[in-house]
Amino acid sequence: MSTPPKTAPPIPNRLELPIGDEMLLRVDFDRAGDRWRHRILLVVPEGMGIVSPVLLLESVEGTHEHDWPVSPPLQGISIETRPKKLPVALLVGVSGDGHWSASVEQLAAERMIRFDIACRAKSRPEVLGSRYRLAPRAALKKVDADSGTIQFAAAGQTFELRSASGPDSSPPTLRMHEAEMQILFDQPLSDDAKTYRWLYQLRTII
Repeated sequence: MSTPPKTAPPIPNRLELPIGDEMLLRVDFDRAGDRWRHRILLVVPEGMGIVSPVLLLESVEGTHEHDWPVSPPLQGISIETRPKKLPVALLVGVSGDGHWSASVEQLAAERMIRFDIACRAKSRPEVLGSRYRLAPRAALKKVDADSGTIQFAAAGQTFELRSASGPDSSPPTLRMHEAEMQILFDQPLSDDAKTYRWLYQLRTII
């Protein structure tokens, strides 16, 4: 008879980033109609007097009726393992005449999750970006449009959502409207661009 494993196997379509003190920053992907939504949660150890996990953010999704939805219409997902690195989530989807891709990467040393989104389209998109709903157990602390950051707190921890730039992309614009965070693609770096890309990252603040 084989010996059962000492630890449970990882749950499919989930990322878990250790952020110290036995806590995890977790990203869960699950179905929402024809696409994958995601939720970002804080997992705390027992004995802290906190009901865990604590929901921080959840993506706001569009439907098949929207050619340019408020968040990327990601319909396929793969969690890829990497040597000496934490797993990365790779996602793809189609809407209207746009083809979408996304990577959700865990950066252990920075205690950070980085989102890299791209849309290749035949026509100029009406609107591009990502949108999140701030969970009831999370409290908004600060919105700084100049630095492209939004800070919020939950379970005694402070988190920062920050826009980022890439070699072929400018930083997206971050806005807060009521309880929703809006990450808006700004402008392509060239007039003849066919691929539109935006990056942002979520990290814990020590």
